[in-house]
Amino acid sequence: MSHSNSLKPTAGRFSPWLAALLGIVAVKAVLSFSVGSVPFVYSYSGISYLLLLVLVAGFSIRNGVLDTLRGRPFWLLLAGGCGLWACQQFLVLYYELILHIDPPDTSVADDALFLHLAPFMAAAATLPNVYVQSDRRWIWNSLLIFCFWLFLYGFVVAPYKYFAATPGAYGPRFDNLYLIESLATILVLGVTSFRVTAPWRRIYLHLLGACALYAVSSTAANLAIDAGGYINGKLYGIGLLASACWLVWVPVSARIIPKPDTDAARLINEPGSRTSGWAPLAVVMIAIPMVWESLHRTEDVNVRKLRLIVASATVALLAGGSWLKEYFENRELAAERKRADLALRASEERFRLAAEAGRMYAVDWDAATDAMVRSGNVQEVVGVSDEELGPTLHGFMSHVHPDDQDWVAASLRERDPDHPTSQIQYRLVRPDGSIVWLERTDQAFFDSERRLVRMMGMLSNITERKQAEHALRESEEKFRRVFLDSGVGMIIVSREGCFLAANATFCGDLGYTEEELLTQPLQSIVCSDDWTELLARLEEAIDVRRGFRREEVRCLHKSGRVLHTECSASWIKDSEGPAQFFVAQLVDITARKESEQALAAFNGRLIQAQEEERTRIARELHDDISQRVALLAIRLGMLKAAPGGLPDDMLDQVSKTQQETAELSLSIQHLSHELHSSTLKIVGLSAAIRSWCGEFGEKRNLDVSFVSEDVPAQMPAEVSLHLYRVMQEALNNAAKYSGSSSFDVRLWGTPGEIHLSVADSGKGFDVRAVESGRGLGLKSMRERMRLIDGSLAIESESGCGTTIHACVPVKSDEQAATTASQNIKV
Repeated sequence: MSHSNSLKPTAGRFSPWLAALLGIVAVKAVLSFSVGSVPFVYSYSGISYLLLLVLVAGFSIRNGVLDTLRGRPFWLLLAGGCGLWACQQFLVLYYELILHIDPPDTSVADDALFLHLAPFMAAAATLPNVYVQSDRRWIWNSLLIFCFWLFLYGFVVAPYKYFAATPGAYGPRFDNLYLIESLATILVLGVTSFRVTAPWRRIYLHLLGACALYAVSSTAANLAIDAGGYINGKLYGIGLLASACWLVWVPVSARIIPKPDTDAARLINEPGSRTSGWAPLAVVMIAIPMVWESLHRTEDVNVRKLRLIVASATVALLAGGSWLKEYFENRELAAERKRADLALRASEERFRLAAEAGRMYAVDWDAATDAMVRSGNVQEVVGVSDEELGPTLHGFMSHVHPDDQDWVAASLRERDPDHPTSQIQYRLVRPDGSIVWLERTDQAFFDSERRLVRMMGMLSNITERKQAEHALRESEEKFRRVFLDSGVGMIIVSREGCFLAANATFCGDLGYTEEELLTQPLQSIVCSDDWTELLARLEEAIDVRRGFRREEVRCLHKSGRVLHTECSASWIKDSEGPAQFFVAQLVDITARKESEQALAAFNGRLIQAQEEERTRIARELHDDISQRVALLAIRLGMLKAAPGGLPDDMLDQVSKTQQETAELSLSIQHLSHELHSSTLKIVGLSAAIRSWCGEFGEKRNLDVSFVSEDVPAQMPAEVSLHLYRVMQEALNNAAKYSGSSSFDVRLWGTPGEIHLSVADSGKGFDVRAVESGRGLGLKSMRERMRLIDGSLAIESESGCGTTIHACVPVKSDEQAATTASQNIKV
């Protein structure tokens, strides 16, 4: 909770409030010594005095509301005393500055001035960090102090103020009693300052200093007034203003003191018998001057009457207050006892429920008689009745497992006054032979001769916990054997990436010993290119609280060679859920990767040979066979047009043969073009696909649409060739098996990639069944994509058509140039 900086000075530097208060005193001193006693100086002193007292009252009220330093009664009483003091000063200024007369003796200004010290003494008697402030003791103490000084004032001074026949009798009596009250205030503050501790001792000493300075200055001022030589500019005038400034510093300084962490157990909360005893003593003391007044009849009758009235009223007030105090204390005591009874019953009920829920029962053993008393829920806890367990410890021991009897007996013998408590676990044998695990917590009690008298404790059934611990140990042992003896490399790694354990297979695969791995992080055995991706995968696994499987990671052998591994990891969590470490399996797939790479190289060479053979055959068809067929067609034409003609039946055969030869020549040209499209090299991939789709649709009488978007003008020849072959294979398969007559071919480019899709609305097929079959079409397309680091996705459902999507990464011109340069250097 934050408070206004106007009241709370900053600790550790010169407070602006302290500077302001010192400035007020300095101005007063300068005016007093330089100007002298003039009305302006008197007005400044009086008004400043009043404002300072109002400040003290206001700051004390605020401290009381905020319970500063846990001393609300102290601050409220201090505010009350300063409030009475401020009322007295206001009345004096009213008479002197407004009415321009001296305050009359009948004014209540002197009454307020006298009574303002009673709250100061009551505030000192609160002792904030000694007594608990939540009770009402401070109210009765304040009432007693106030009544005592009110009685003295009413008995000694008040009669002479209103009924005295002798002029001048009131002033000396008031001054003397006020001096006695001031000295009593200083004495109370001095004594209580030694009873309180920090930080209240500092506050008490400040208040003591302010009151002492005020007592000295006011006494000097009263003597000067009685002598008729009071001058406002004298030192006692400065002392009065300085004491008021000092009082302002009391509540202000409390704001810079840190709030104490009060230990309630250290505060005294004694019954209020001491206050109750002071009240009768005060009544007896008041009775003494009443008896004296009844015997001494020289005073004025009105004075005597007022004294008797004051004494009687004080006695009645003290008696009534004492009765009320006893009444409220008895009522609070009864309420406290009722609350204690309710709390005790609630505690017993909670204990009963806890014992039932925790499967516990209480036991009380008398060492002298060997008798044991158990709570009534024994049957529910151990499954054996109280009668079966026996009424003595000796009978109970016969039910303890034979292997545990010596251990239980030894725990009883080892108890002594220095070690009265114990907690042991042992087995109990039921009548049917089953075993129950018990945990006993005991407290032993001894007599003055250090002999064991009795022992009380709680016994709980921990069979389920023991079974769980046994199952856990078995599980841990199984995991340990699997971990150590597994033919697959296994490791345990912390969240920070440090090795915690590694089995022999993993150490053998990487050439390290387990001791060497425990001294280095996981990152040290992972290739730098794979570490970032692996780290991200591990962090993702932590976030989703789930492991991962079959992630390919390249590891570094101790010799420096690269191992290809397949990693699977599972996070191990604690009882509260957060992951603590993970167990990983790493399978060495280097041989498999090398076989795959060899197979891929072979497939690449096979496809390359296939393309070369396609080119050779297409060239032979175009340059040789196609030319021969064309020559044959020409010769048939020449034969048909030969002079002398041919018989009609022979002429029909020649014409028919010439037509078939022309069709054969056209088919050879189409076949040559399909085997090797020269258009692909000349006009590029997009134009080549567009041309081929048109020819394919016209030849098969199919509707083939082609759309291209953002296709790079230049791309590697092998990318163009493989995408072209995938398109051919996809359209041929679709035309052959889909049953559809409409096909959509799309070619588009994205930053760093080029995409090709072939879609139909035919009958679809089961992708897994087809890929697992003996057909080569889909396998050939996938192999072509793999050769150029591309991917092939097939989406097909029965009756919903098929879409084949190929995606190939394409380097930019700058990257391609860099790659070409590196290839040249190699």
